[in-house]
Amino acid sequence: MEEQVPTFLRDMLPPDSQKIQELSSDRLQRSCNPATLGFASTDELPDLQNVIGQPRALSALELGSQVTGPGYNIFVFGQPSSGRTTLTFEYLKRKAAQEPVPNDWCYVFNFQLPHSPRALQLPSGRGSEFRTAVQKFIDFCRREIPRVFESEEYVHERDRLVNELKKNQEAEFIRLQEYVEKYKFAVVRTPV
Repeated sequence: MEEQVPTFLRDMLPPDSQKIQELSSDRLQRSCNPATLGFASTDELPDLQNVIGQPRALSALELGSQVTGPGYNIFVFGQPSSGRTTLTFEYLKRKAAQEPVPNDWCYVFNFQLPHSPRALQLPSGRGSEFRTAVQKFIDFCRREIPRVFESEEYVHERDRLVNELKKNQEAEFIRLQEYVEKYKFAVVRTPV
């Protein structure tokens, strides 16, 4: 079955290809003998170090990752399932492996400004140690503080302070009564 090439394309094609020819199925695909590949599974192959077919994307990543000033970002755009996320992640992972290990940053509650946490810069790896130590301290406080308030020492000291406060209040009330009596006034205590 031969069809004529549309007129607008005829001038662009070589003279011997003026007619469209039907292709057989064996000409539509290329066969490959797996035995000639030299491996049984792709798991045996090393990971690619370079990106195939994405030179502009790779050069943009290289340039973008060299800009270290604050406020600069890299925006990666492309078709879904095109490998853009894998390309970006793998490139940055290799680049990060060559860089010095950065410090850990921990954000802790700021009691003076509750809406502005404090940033603590710690040597690399010490952030998780700090988190573990803080968690152990919180667990210790949750366990020990209630025990302290239930101890005999606490109850005894609390009662001593309450009695001392009552004595001081009584002494001050008596002093106030003596003072107002000089001016012919009276201070009356009520339950309220």
